[in-house]
Formats: sequence, structure tokens, C-alpha cells
Amino acid sequence: MIRALAELRGGAKQALHYTDVTPAAVLLVVTKGGNNPLQYVVGAGEQGQPRVNVDALQETVRAWRDTFLSPIYVGWTAGFHDTEREKLRTVLSRVADDLSGDAGAQWLD
Repeated sequence: MIRALAELRGGAKQALHYTDVTPAAVLLVVTKGGNNPLQYVVGAGEQGQPRVNVDALQETVRAWRDTFLSPIYVGWTAGFHDTEREKLRTVLSRVADDLSGDAGAQWLD
């Protein structure tokens, strides 16, 4: 999965003025199907800022865990909405017990 990220086209390769267009937060999981079960985990808060939806992540893991072929991989840049970053880390630690393997609880270690 990580090697596939290098094959993505567009984005930073088309940026003007050296604008950083790399994602500040990424959530990935390999599934048996083509749906993205993590699409509602991070959304916009009241002022349009990123907000982690704890309930959505917990429900997603319960509903989709039998289709997961990998752990949940998370990359979140330090300094980018650290309160939400910590919220995600906390909920990942809790849902790790719902999965047979790790749910990404060590992603900041």
C-alpha cells in the first residue's frame, strides 16, 4: 500500500509557487471490497476545521472489521490540529481491542 502512494499522479507535481499540497492527515486500510469505510472518520467541525468523529470510527471498526485485510494505517503531521490528532490516537487505542491485530495504536511511537 505504501509503495502505491508513489504512483499517485497530480497534486504536488502540479503545484505552483512551491505550495505544499501533501496531505497533513491520511487514514488507510486495505479491505476486501472497493469501498472506503474510513471516509467519515475525519470531517469538518463548526468552523470548517478538521474534526475526528469518534463515533464514526468505532462504528466503522465494528461494522467493517471482518473486511479489513490490514491494520488501520494513520499518518498525521505533528502540529496539524494536535487536539484532534490526540483524539484519534486515543480512539484508535480503544478500538484496537476490536480488531484481531493492531488498529494503529502505535502510529505515533
